[in-house]
Amino acid sequence: MERELVERVREKLAALASEIASDGELVEKLLRRALARAQSQDYARLAGLSEKLLAALEERGLLHGIPGKVRANTFYGVDGSRQYVGGRLGRYYVFAASAVVEYRDGRARVSYPAVEVFELVDPAGSMVELVSEYAMLLLETAALDTVEPPRGSYILLDGPIADPPHDPDAAAMAVAYMKVLGLAEPEALRLAPRYHNLRATILASKLSEGVRVIGVVKRIAGLSILTSLARSAGLEVPGSLGDEDLALALAAAARAAGVGSAYTEPVPLCSQLSQRLCNAYRSAGIEIVSTYVLPGNTLRPYRLDVPVPRGEDPNAWTAEAVAVAHELTLPGYRLPLPVVLAHEKVQIRRSLARLVYREIIARATVPERNPVIDVLKALAALEE
Repeated sequence: MERELVERVREKLAALASEIASDGELVEKLLRRALARAQSQDYARLAGLSEKLLAALEERGLLHGIPGKVRANTFYGVDGSRQYVGGRLGRYYVFAASAVVEYRDGRARVSYPAVEVFELVDPAGSMVELVSEYAMLLLETAALDTVEPPRGSYILLDGPIADPPHDPDAAAMAVAYMKVLGLAEPEALRLAPRYHNLRATILASKLSEGVRVIGVVKRIAGLSILTSLARSAGLEVPGSLGDEDLALALAAAARAAGVGSAYTEPVPLCSQLSQRLCNAYRSAGIEIVSTYVLPGNTLRPYRLDVPVPRGEDPNAWTAEAVAVAHELTLPGYRLPLPVVLAHEKVQIRRSLARLVYREIIARATVPERNPVIDVLKALAALEE
């Protein structure tokens, strides 16, 4: 297998060299670097660890089969998207939106609860990325609040329950509050550090109404949930390996052993979050647990975050969340359909953002017979 990988790397780099006519010495250095990586001891360690990890989790009852079907027939997918363009004269246009997909009895209906476009003055360009991200998260959280599903239904978020999974930058979040919610600066600055409290309150409200919420996380890097499970099972995990490595290795070992679809023992997410974030959700009566799902039809595992009301059994809630996600993942897909649809429908393509931006600029650059103003408008209208 390693030899095949080396050959594929060589073929790829040879094709690349031909395509871009790179200097031969540069291509040779890239090739040596790629081969060194392909032959790294990390891969050998990972291969050796995968079978041990699978055996240890099974032996200690930390790996579970997928539960049976659920009785619910109404599901919702929620996702957000954002884009920004511009930058001339320190002015950007930020586009953000949220989408909700109602999936009932095999039929899907899409709605867009919130769409925002605003100008952001950021001369250094140091804040626009965060502000656009936070604007999207605010709209996504607002969309979650506007959904009024019947009791016993499920809402699947595209992303973590605690999103972002860290304390947001207070200054950038305050700007997002001002732009999206129209708050005055003092109020925005006061509320910015409490963003996760807002999200937790909305989640708790849905749970109290008999609606379950599931966070579907495609990118599994950045946490050490599986690493902690492996170490609790008595395995020594090299520091160079993280959850993404272990999850892929576990999925490969499970496939080779014919295990089929499975999920890992739920772990409290608070072990991975800051104390402030943990307190924000616990003060709302919520404990977030996480599990990795190993689909039997693909080698691409994903993570589920499950908010569990205080006093409820996290294992039972996780099992039901896994059953829902598994049932909604159709052949040929690696994620539940409501999440896939919400993600596809809400995407703000950069080409669309640029088109709208050009229209805004075209309408704003009507000559005013003031040479200075007209030159400034012309500069703003230039392409990035």
